[in-house]
Amino acid sequence: HLPLWQQYLHWLGAALHGDLGLSLDSQVPVTQLLGQRFANSLALLVPVALCNLLLAVGLGTLLALYRDRWIDRLTLPLLVMFKSLPGFVLAIGLIMLFATSLFTWLPAVSLLDPEHSAFTQGRYLVLPVAALVLASAPYLIRLVRGAMIEALHSDYLEAARLRGLQPWRLVFGHALPNAVLPLIQGLALTLSVFFSSTLLVEM
Repeated sequence: HLPLWQQYLHWLGAALHGDLGLSLDSQVPVTQLLGQRFANSLALLVPVALCNLLLAVGLGTLLALYRDRWIDRLTLPLLVMFKSLPGFVLAIGLIMLFATSLFTWLPAVSLLDPEHSAFTQGRYLVLPVAALVLASAPYLIRLVRGAMIEALHSDYLEAARLRGLQPWRLVFGHALPNAVLPLIQGLALTLSVFFSSTLLVEM
């Protein structure tokens, strides 16, 4: 047998070429095992990313436009509350609310049919997706809100306002494109959290 460090270097060289070796448990190629499970993870990550993007842009813009109004004062504490709760608490709360105790609208356990794509079994994805969105969207919504407030009070927007542009053009044509840039950065940073949260939610 080769020394452990040489075994690791051999494995690392093969991994760089896409060969992760055999599973010690099942003696099946690791890439095959990962590929079978990646589809389910992707079925969670894609709708979560889309929902986060829509919520962050829509609600973040709305809260910035109505800064310090009742909707802003009501929504911000809720966002802080959802952000402070652990993901598993949100998931259990959703199950109790929509699948067991109060309502029985959705299945409490998402047993996907392996014969069909996870994307075609949307009813089983609602609660897992909702748990991930509630855990990650508050940060992105507040990020867009802050960026929109800064953009709405910027000098270039004031100059555009003095030129007589319509309010909707000021918001969607000038302020929003600048506020979306921090959102893209924030969404990229949360991708690693998405992957770890997805594993927890899948379990």
